[in-house]
Amino acid sequence: MANRQVLLVAGLFALSGTGAVLVVAAAPVVGVELAGGPELATLPVALAMLGGLAATVPASQAMARWGRRAGFSLFTAIGLAGAATAALGIHLHSFTLFCVGSVGIGAMNGASLFYRFTAGEVAEPTKRERATGYVLGAGVVAGIAGPSLANLASDALSARFAGSYAVLAALALVVLLLLPFLDAPRPQAPPTAARHALRR
Repeated sequence: MANRQVLLVAGLFALSGTGAVLVVAAAPVVGVELAGGPELATLPVALAMLGGLAATVPASQAMARWGRRAGFSLFTAIGLAGAATAALGIHLHSFTLFCVGSVGIGAMNGASLFYRFTAGEVAEPTKRERATGYVLGAGVVAGIAGPSLANLASDALSARFAGSYAVLAALALVVLLLLPFLDAPRPQAPPTAARHALRR
């Protein structure tokens, strides 16, 4: 049986991953409605992916400096703000606001990839591979739950799919409430010689 910290990390990854899949499921449809046509429909998804890519290095640096819990909290808060901004953009029929929110959501999604490493850090040395398996299994759960939540909440508010992004904000809030219970060691910085070798 996995220890509680491994299960917590898997749960956090499932919650965060659900939000990521929800965006992929809902954003193109919202993009068509807000942009007035299919030409820019996938721009919010592309911006979310760029946000995730741009967040990986700052997230890694933040976690190395302040610890996993603080790093995840920071980027989850950014994602929560992004989800709220996207929901507001849908409500106001503002494609620009929706795109801005998508970048913030993407930043959270990019940082959430570090849960895979965190699972190994909180597991016993002999059970690290199994801990990684739990997190990957949580990703499968997220892949199933994300589209379902997007559809179920799509008409929850007056503007279509605003409810989906409100759910995404709620998921981020749950992650923020659970993160104080995470007890992960601060990631080790690579030795100076190794860093120089990587730069070459």
